[in-house]
Amino acid sequence: MKTRKVLPLAIAALTVLSGSASAAEVYGGSGIGFSNNPSQFVTSVVFDKADAKAGAAPVIVKTGDDVTPPQQKGLGTTITIPPTKSMAWCDPVSNPDIPNNTDFNTCYGWGMFSKWVVLDFNALQKAGMTSVWVSMTAKRYNDGVAQETDSKGKVLASDDDLVPALTVYQGRQDVGIHNHWYPNKFQKTPFWAWKLTPFAGGATKSNGWSTGYMAGGSRDSANVTGRFKLKPGGQNYLTVVVGGDDKEPTKKHDVNFEFDVSLSKKAPMTSNSGGGSKAAGSFDKCGCDIGVTEWHPAMNHCMDIAECKKIENNPNDHCKTPAMCTKDGGRFGPS
Repeated sequence: MKTRKVLPLAIAALTVLSGSASAAEVYGGSGIGFSNNPSQFVTSVVFDKADAKAGAAPVIVKTGDDVTPPQQKGLGTTITIPPTKSMAWCDPVSNPDIPNNTDFNTCYGWGMFSKWVVLDFNALQKAGMTSVWVSMTAKRYNDGVAQETDSKGKVLASDDDLVPALTVYQGRQDVGIHNHWYPNKFQKTPFWAWKLTPFAGGATKSNGWSTGYMAGGSRDSANVTGRFKLKPGGQNYLTVVVGGDDKEPTKKHDVNFEFDVSLSKKAPMTSNSGGGSKAAGSFDKCGCDIGVTEWHPAMNHCMDIAECKKIENNPNDHCKTPAMCTKDGGRFGPS
């Protein structure tokens, strides 16, 4: 990770990445969280109660941004947020239980290639808030460079073609040594980050993970939205891991990313595939976003409804509608 000196007057502008309408502070990851691997741990975002007010701007973190590590605040030193990898979030060979695995449906994520962000909500709890709605979106990011080359002039693969994916955990892992893999769909908990638990289930109204691969269309964004309950004790953290969900194992490469976070006191509204809007966090018994995705048993994840429509008449391979999920009691009943 490269470092450089900046003029002292620019430091404040580099610390807050989301614009003047946000009260949040964004710090470089060195020295917080995964302290044994600062290049992996990208940023820590410290929110203020004002960030949950209507009209507050989202916090935006992206490849190429300069952020200041907290222990170097005021010294003029910044670190630059690096890219992630095209298959950092889902790589079949990362499965710790199946050597030489090639099945994408049983993939795990690479801890050292994905980028980790900690969201700190302790100031909101101290200000009297008992919960906050959090909308987190991983996006493809174009850095404006038409053709990437290495130091010798060799043309590289485009770094603007990320298929974004993210997984959200409650807690902050600030001790210990990470292993190579992590459970991108909560396959194993606890794991090496034993202080992290899934941000998923009825209490959070969140599915906890999302991938742009199943979104159809341009596949350029993935979102997790949920309600986070705030409690006394100073441990009100969410940890988000962002990476690529490409399916080209012979063409792994660096990819730029953007990560946006918006807060609200009430459930935000989101568009659905049928038009109009609904409250975010409206999930069926299978944990899928009603009107947006449906559960696909064979692939073990929520699939975009447009993709489900293509196979709805196949008796051996189809998605489960919200009504089916209710009848079956969830994901794993008969469909």
